[in-house]
Amino acid sequence: MVLCTTSCFGPTTSSGEPPSHFHVELNSANVTIDCTKLDNSAQVYSSSLVSVGGASASTSETFQVYLPNGAAALRAPSALGVYPIADGNGTAPPVAFQIQLIVYDKPTPAPDPNPAWISCAPGECGLPTPDPAHYHQITSITEQASSTPGMATFRVSGSFVALVSTPQQGGPATATATGDWSLLVTVPDPGQ
Repeated sequence: MVLCTTSCFGPTTSSGEPPSHFHVELNSANVTIDCTKLDNSAQVYSSSLVSVGGASASTSETFQVYLPNGAAALRAPSALGVYPIADGNGTAPPVAFQIQLIVYDKPTPAPDPNPAWISCAPGECGLPTPDPAHYHQITSITEQASSTPGMATFRVSGSFVALVSTPQQGGPATATATGDWSLLVTVPDPGQ
């Protein structure tokens, strides 16, 4: 099986594409992490799904986005849309275009001694199913030039409004995390 890869892209291009990054706001924290500061990860989750994202050693923030493991699904106009947030504990199997978060309201270098705030899926943390108030939106998918036979590269960008939960004395607490991200992703393209 061909592995998906992620890569960074620096300054905003002349076409206005954003640099690769992960941005999150939670309580008083407002953190933007340049992709070059993320320990990027790309793993095949299943034959049709890959997990891309990263972790920041300087802030301990972690995010994973589940994307289709094929160019045809990323080219489909229907891919741009709104999706549910994934369970940050990984107890429920993810589906394409979900985002999973582990964030901090006091970002410090890993390992962060502060409690982690973990994303809640619909039906968790007191949320309804479906949960229209909390979502992950794929805002753009732009195909890039690729010179690797059998592979295609895309800039995928998204934004989110997520309910996150952390254990507190007396029971779990919840808060809202908002933000956005953008990465270059290379996936198999059997049509090439």
